[in-house]
Amino acid sequence: MATVHEPLSAAELSRKYEIPLNLVYPRLKELVEAGLIAVVKSGRTPDGKWYDLYRSLLLRVDVMFDGVDLKVDVKVNSHMRGAHAPDPK
Repeated sequence: MATVHEPLSAAELSRKYEIPLNLVYPRLKELVEAGLIAVVKSGRTPDGKWYDLYRSLLLRVDVMFDGVDLKVDVKVNSHMRGAHAPDPK
């Protein structure tokens, strides 16, 4: 989760993970809608293009299954405490 410690743009994520930029944007939209990441800043590049910086709302998620019970432990990213997911449409 590259956006846990610092906000990153779609272009930065594309470069970091060697994923085509046109595939990054739909995944980011899904993650924002699911409440897993949030846009923390928007701006313009020197050449006038808009960009958003994304940051994870979660620090980690542990899922444990012992054959009978399923346990999920979610740790909120302390840098994002108070941020919330968008309202579902």
